[in-house]
Amino acid sequence: MSTRRSLASLGTVTWRCDPARQASLALGFRAFSSSADVDTRLLISARTAKRSHLAPGAHVNYPYLSASVQKLEIIQGTGAGTLRAVVSVDFAAPSGPSHCWPYAPPRTAVTLSTRR
Repeated sequence: MSTRRSLASLGTVTWRCDPARQASLALGFRAFSSSADVDTRLLISARTAKRSHLAPGAHVNYPYLSASVQKLEIIQGTGAGTLRAVVSVDFAAPSGPSHCWPYAPPRTAVTLSTRR
């Protein structure tokens, strides 16, 4: 199962659940087809776990990890400037019976910033 959070002009952050796995939760990102290229970075405790470069409309599924807090940094540079989003997802925060259900999403914090 996959649930989503959309980010203006960038794309959609997703998370998926597989209860059969030891590390059962994972993030993903789908760039909007009408957006520009983006660079993404999955961070675990300030360390980069995976980097990706995505063209408009492309998506990436990050690996299932045991880290309860996972951060996804998305950067898009265009002639108008740079848009940066940092999405922090806390899978350990209580939200209901399971993050596998769309009505019980994990705690999510989003920071958007721009630079010319």
